[in-house]
Amino acid sequence: MRFEEALNGYIHQIGITAKDLADASGLSTAVISRYRSGERTPAPDCEPLLNLSKGLARLAQRKGCLLYTSPSPRDRG
Repeated sequence: MRFEEALNGYIHQIGITAKDLADASGLSTAVISRYRSGERTPAPDCEPLLNLSKGLARLAQRKGCLLYTSPSPRDRG
């Protein structure tokens, strides 16, 4: 699954807007839009990805939503 597909899936699953995510993550709506369209993909070890992840987690928790994620290759041993 591509990054933008996963991100859009989480946004849909939680029931939030890109603006909600931008506010929660501290990223601009323009950056969120580029991630959602696949125009940009954050590096795995970059601060924006960490902020995006934390923002998604905060919003999911506020809405009482459990996010399903596939196991990371790192989790497989």
